[in-house]
Amino acid sequence: MSSFRQLMMRKKGRGGDIPARYEVVDYISMVYGEPYNGSLQYFYISTGLYGNTVPTDNYSCEVTFVSTAEHRENAFLLNAWNINSYFLLHYNSNAVWHGVSGGGTKTVAIDNDTKYTIKVDMQNGNLIKDGVASSFIPGSCGTAQIYLFGCPSFVSTAWYHSFRGKIYGIKFYAPNGNEVRNYVPVYDTVSAKYGFYETIEGTFKGNEGTIAFSGGND
Repeated sequence: MSSFRQLMMRKKGRGGDIPARYEVVDYISMVYGEPYNGSLQYFYISTGLYGNTVPTDNYSCEVTFVSTAEHRENAFLLNAWNINSYFLLHYNSNAVWHGVSGGGTKTVAIDNDTKYTIKVDMQNGNLIKDGVASSFIPGSCGTAQIYLFGCPSFVSTAWYHSFRGKIYGIKFYAPNGNEVRNYVPVYDTVSAKYGFYETIEGTFKGNEGTIAFSGGND
């Protein structure tokens, strides 16, 4: 990415100002070593947002990503978990699906190594892939916190459920349509770490799991 483009993104802030110490990059990637065993390698970020038992009172979300061929089954892009499951976006066998306990589940096919933007519109009951909507009936969601990429509730198998691929940006929207989270991929030039700058609250979010994020530009 050119320095001019980075400067323009920083000025616009994609929803808020990004401090100069953070260089905007195209994506954050989750890279694992070999072999995939134990719970030594996993990724997640806590959002501070929680599910709601009233279907249309839940947050909508949008993520732009590329999934890689090294995926295991049942990997999370965005999810919350307690007595009721609240899968915002869930990867399984070359498909991304959204589903909640007691509600509708909708699946869309994806290909590895291909960029997609997928939005879960809870207020209108749509799973939207690259602008094409598929309808579902929102169900009653649990009240657990929403996490990015993995779920610390599965600590013993967190490595298995963590997303593998590249993330180009993530947004969450309140039921009234207001943007409440905006995760922009960045490189922190002070700590020399990749992560996301969340422009609404003005915070840097690195991996809360066990190994560091990678990142870069296309």
